[in-house]
Amino acid sequence: MNTIEKMENEYMKALKTNPCNASLNNDYAVFLYKYKHDYAAALMYLNRAVKFNPANSVYISNINKILRTQKTNTRRRYYIFSFVVAAVMLWIGYNGYTNFMNIFSLFVLIQIVLNYQNNLYKIYS
Repeated sequence: MNTIEKMENEYMKALKTNPCNASLNNDYAVFLYKYKHDYAAALMYLNRAVKFNPANSVYISNINKILRTQKTNTRRRYYIFSFVVAAVMLWIGYNGYTNFMNIFSLFVLIQIVLNYQNNLYKIYS
């Protein structure tokens, strides 16, 4: 068992004994964000921390930081995918594979993936 797993076990033990502790929920959320990169779980624990102590600006700041990170990651995936699609389309055009079904199939695939990416972007915005 490595140190990150040990830390997570200790956090879980502490949260079982004191689940309404806002500071503990925040600390565990920051741990999940920094070391586990589990943004959904971190947001859940931060929301619990805000529920128990709504006036704390640090908890709200941590929520905003995670949401910005998710938004940046989603944008990065979108740009990488767009670059790959452009490269594939250039390759298809350059090599003469330009029959209608190939282009139409690629167009449909691009639309499906772009809609999925846009939905992710809206969720994390």
